[in-house]
Amino acid sequence: MTTAETPTQRSDDDTAARGKPQQRRAFWFLLAAGVLVASTYLIAALQPGPRFTSEDVRIATVASRPIPSFLPRNELDRQISTFEARVAGSPEVLDLRFLAGLYIDRARASGDPTNLLQAEAALEQALEQYEGDILAATMLAQVRVSLHDFDGAIELTEAILAVDPDRFSALAASGDALLSVGDYENARSRFELIVEVAADDPGVLIRRSELAWLEGDRTSAVQLVELAASSIPEFRTREAAFFGATAAQMAFEAGMLDRALDHAEQAFGLDPESP
Repeated sequence: MTTAETPTQRSDDDTAARGKPQQRRAFWFLLAAGVLVASTYLIAALQPGPRFTSEDVRIATVASRPIPSFLPRNELDRQISTFEARVAGSPEVLDLRFLAGLYIDRARASGDPTNLLQAEAALEQALEQYEGDILAATMLAQVRVSLHDFDGAIELTEAILAVDPDRFSALAASGDALLSVGDYENARSRFELIVEVAADDPGVLIRRSELAWLEGDRTSAVQLVELAASSIPEFRTREAAFFGATAAQMAFEAGMLDRALDHAEQAFGLDPESP
């Protein structure tokens, strides 16, 4: 004899049947949420940390020994020999960085790109010893711009500016690299930041000149580079000659031949051995 279901029993069964899909949905929701959270943590764990830290910024800010620039040629060669001997025996980060600055200066004085490769090697060795060396990284970015490794320069400067967005030298190197790959908009934004700090600095004027030239304003470009050249006193002979030669080249390319000749003769008179 079959026992008949009561209305109460049927109601309980219906409720249980309706509850099972809801339980399944809740289970899959919780499972998906768990997978999402676990994936987020895993991705974060696998992501490389920032290249530089606030401590690296502090160290770079108080770092001693300025980078050499436009030394007399005989003093430049003497210091290179001295520091090559020092790093050969016991390479220290400061010595490697300083030696790289000397190589960069000699590249400018001689026109020999081998010096840039030597600077690159010294800076890479410095970064192997202390990967947070912002000064070495910025110098390496500038060297890479000179060697036309623009992507490498952009990668380095972006890492520096992510933690130290006001570092002047990194902004300048970043703008140089971005300008070279045709990213004028971002190059302009970098240069505008350094103009706010030092609008009349010769290095800033040169960069403003290059940007004006690429945007088709040749008159402004020549005026800015001439302003840069006139701001260097002649007793700083190598530096004054370098900026004068740059002004001569740009005036020549703009078809301003008399002005180009004046700048070239003045520069040659200051530094007749300059390439």
